[in-house]
Amino acid sequence: MKGNLFKKLSKKTLIISSSIIAVIVLFIGGFCLYQHFNDDDSDSGRNRKKDKTSDVSDNKSNDILDLTDYDSFASESTDGTANTAEDYSDAPDASTCTHLGVSHDENGDFQMLSGNFDTKINSQDDALKFIEDHSEEIGIEDSSTNLNFIDTRTNDNVTYYKFQQVISGVPVYGNQLIVSVNADGNAVAVNGTYTPVDINVNAATPKEKAEDLAKNTAGKDAEILESTLTILPHDDNGDAKLIYDINVIGNEKAVELFIDAKDGNIISENQLYSTATEEMDVNIGDSVYHVELEKIALNFYALFDSSRDILVSDASDNSHITISLTEGIFGGFNPLVAYKRKTDSNGNVTLDVHTIENKAFSTLISDYETIVERPMIANYSVTALSSTQTVYDYYNTNLNWKSFDGKGMPLKLIVAAKDSIYNKELEESGNEFIDLIKLILALLPRYKYVENAAYARDTNLIIFGAIDGKPLTGPGIVGHEFTHGVIYNIANLDSTVTASTINEGYADVMGSIISGDWEFMCNEAPTSWKYYDTSVRSAINPHKFNAPAIKDSSDTYYKENPDDEHENATIVSHSAYLMTQNGLSDDQVAKIFFNSLFDISSHPDYEESALAVINAAYLNSFTNEELKAVADAFIETKMLEPEGKITVNVHCGKHAVPNASVTINGAEIGVTDDSGNITVDFDTNYIGVIETAAVADGFDCITQTVTLLGGDDTIDFNLAPNEDFGKTHGSDPDKKGDVDGEKVTVTMLQFATDDKGSAKSKAQEYYVQKGYKLSLQKLIDALGIGGITTDGTKIYYDTGIVPMELAFYVYGTDDLFDFNEPINEDVIVEPRINVGGIYSSNEDGGDGEFNLEDFSIDTDTYEDLMKQFGY
Repeated sequence: MKGNLFKKLSKKTLIISSSIIAVIVLFIGGFCLYQHFNDDDSDSGRNRKKDKTSDVSDNKSNDILDLTDYDSFASESTDGTANTAEDYSDAPDASTCTHLGVSHDENGDFQMLSGNFDTKINSQDDALKFIEDHSEEIGIEDSSTNLNFIDTRTNDNVTYYKFQQVISGVPVYGNQLIVSVNADGNAVAVNGTYTPVDINVNAATPKEKAEDLAKNTAGKDAEILESTLTILPHDDNGDAKLIYDINVIGNEKAVELFIDAKDGNIISENQLYSTATEEMDVNIGDSVYHVELEKIALNFYALFDSSRDILVSDASDNSHITISLTEGIFGGFNPLVAYKRKTDSNGNVTLDVHTIENKAFSTLISDYETIVERPMIANYSVTALSSTQTVYDYYNTNLNWKSFDGKGMPLKLIVAAKDSIYNKELEESGNEFIDLIKLILALLPRYKYVENAAYARDTNLIIFGAIDGKPLTGPGIVGHEFTHGVIYNIANLDSTVTASTINEGYADVMGSIISGDWEFMCNEAPTSWKYYDTSVRSAINPHKFNAPAIKDSSDTYYKENPDDEHENATIVSHSAYLMTQNGLSDDQVAKIFFNSLFDISSHPDYEESALAVINAAYLNSFTNEELKAVADAFIETKMLEPEGKITVNVHCGKHAVPNASVTINGAEIGVTDDSGNITVDFDTNYIGVIETAAVADGFDCITQTVTLLGGDDTIDFNLAPNEDFGKTHGSDPDKKGDVDGEKVTVTMLQFATDDKGSAKSKAQEYYVQKGYKLSLQKLIDALGIGGITTDGTKIYYDTGIVPMELAFYVYGTDDLFDFNEPINEDVIVEPRINVGGIYSSNEDGGDGEFNLEDFSIDTDTYEDLMKQFGY
């Protein structure tokens, strides 16, 4: 049809039509690219003779336009997925985000590693490998030689692997690393303490000499319980010191001693057993206590709970110091028996409790009259057993933990312990006779009951006294002392004041929750007690009894260097109370404090404990609001003082992504610099679970949920290119002089017209960095003409009248120039134009010339063209 139309045209029409075609071609070709051309017809610079084979210049000066695609993005592949050029081959298929947080204590020692990890942990070897993979962040040179495996425990579907830091086989005191693994088997965090230590581990003082000094310090008949060469990570000057850590019990003291392994001097001394003045005012007459007793005969019961394995014994007029130092050997105390005297209309019974002296339970019925009656002992034994059962059941039911050790360890309750005649701290006076007298008086009981209750460290004993004749056996005090036993069996906290303060604080928290009273001490102890104002504590308002609420010198009652573990314990318990005011239930608070015991080292400070509690909340799937409630409480009491920074890295493979917008919880914190980084100070509002996002033109945006705990956090975004990448990043401004690499010349041939309208050949030189692609989009942008588009290989121009396609070929060949390939050598390129289908390339079977037979145009369009071009 097109051919028939051509034959019907008159000669005049044909001439005019040919002229129009020529004008269209010359107009479009010359106008579209004219803005790149110099009108100078000389043979220098960018002008070329019609002999195109000699049209290449060696001029590569900086005034030549740079068409380098510095982002090197290629076109879409045939299957619709984004392709990248050779230098973007490491771009991810999908955008990802990783997070790594590292916290350090006030000494600069490692304290916690957190993040979103996909590492599976199934054994201690896996856990050690995980630490090794993050050795740089933790500060370990060689994890295989610097860590010894201690044990593994699983609680609430979380598994904990604990390792001890060692230097040349010598343990570092209190420094352990604990890897926590969630129910899915993924690593969640590394908690604890690790100190980079460089020290000679060869002791100058023999071990035997240090042990002799320890025995002399403890008194006569002293026994070494444990003696270990160890490394104190920080002495008073902050330096590491080689020491002997010796536990010794003698007639005067039961202490842990640090003895310098260099000069043989005592560095410090800590009590081996922990006591707490947790006094309770229990009204037996007005209250009913539920107890479970072992029935041994009609109306006869042993003060023994067989289902929980709790035995109650009489202190037999022993002083509390004697009981502690002898570790409560059962032979030293008398068992108790109860006789059910009567039952009232409500079903409540009255029990007479008596001491059995040298009698077996099986002989009691026939010899009941030999039982020594002790009226006061009923109050002691029944209330002590009832409260202990309450505490035992709370741990078992709410925390899945039986007894002190989680396995149902038998417990012994020693009631009616007497005070000592000498009840002050046993300190050497320098006079051997006076010291001996003090020791004897300390071991001798007074008639008065001890105004105290205590857990005897490293035993299964709880010892009970009384105030003004009222036994200290309420659920709060028992919850406190029971918790000391749990802490010892899980975390085995050291005896230093700092660790003991955390110990006391945790015990106060659990005592408050189990008793249901955050002021259980001051509400249950008799106000007539002369030590009431100085011995009770309130978690609600610590200042009420001259105790600190925050860990800061601005609090009048805060002791920066306390002498006693009770002085600052309210900072911990007040933090827990504030969590309940922030919306958490008592049971939630109990759960995270208990679970944090698996995640702390044996020598934790306030911050380590706070981080462990927050991590426990995270592991127990607390919501973001609940995590923030925990963190806000610790921040308020300054147990946690976030001073870290958040660094966000945004990149695509190995290429930085500048000007990316980074948001946290929907608010922009800034944009990345040329290196793809942005760093901001940690905001306390960020603590807990946050949503962070990185948005950059040409990349798939990703929003990721991460958990920030107040340390130095690094968030890494590896963005994948999207379908807009080429359009966005192919049009970067010229970077003349920005890259100093080797350049190659791209010479583009083109039709143009002279000032008389005659057709001529022109040539334009460009340069591209060797190994990079040429950006066709840059060429299009430089033209500055509307209607021009590109698919990455061709230019399309919509004239509004006739569509035009401009393809580029390697000069002298029928090879289409591929803009998706890096250019490594000089090349000459020529355009070929197809106007309304009049051009047929060689590869299409044509001769590569304009074919008027393929040109057809309606009359109206013809007339418009005539008018437009002045015909």
